[in-house]
Amino acid sequence: MSYHLRALSKWGIVVRDDASDDGRERPWRAGARYLQLGRGEGASGISLQQAANAVISTMLAGMSRSVADMLASGPSPKGTQVSHGRLYLTDEEAAAMNQELDELVQRHGAGRTSRNKPDDASPRDQYWLLLPHTSGRGR
Repeated sequence: MSYHLRALSKWGIVVRDDASDDGRERPWRAGARYLQLGRGEGASGISLQQAANAVISTMLAGMSRSVADMLASGPSPKGTQVSHGRLYLTDEEAAAMNQELDELVQRHGAGRTSRNKPDDASPRDQYWLLLPHTSGRGR
């Protein structure tokens, strides 16, 4: 396990967290608060598709579990929302919308962790997809 954690650390996927008081535990945590996929320099179509499929699979399983838990737990906490819609945006508008949402998420989550948060804060999973519709520019 140590070998794999060190390898993940080299890529910035995990980082060493604060050690326990007695020093026996050596915890790790995610190196980032979120993951974004997109075409980057040198990314092949196959590797990008494999990464996207892994992220989507994990995301859908998490969304399904979160919605099931929400529905089973009675009234939803304030701020809970599940929605789907279609927007007609230019590429520039879509990029601006993503930038604004990134800034909004950063503002609300800045510096907060499971250990560093208001006492009444609860974890909330955030998902955001803005994908071109397969019909292209038409409908």
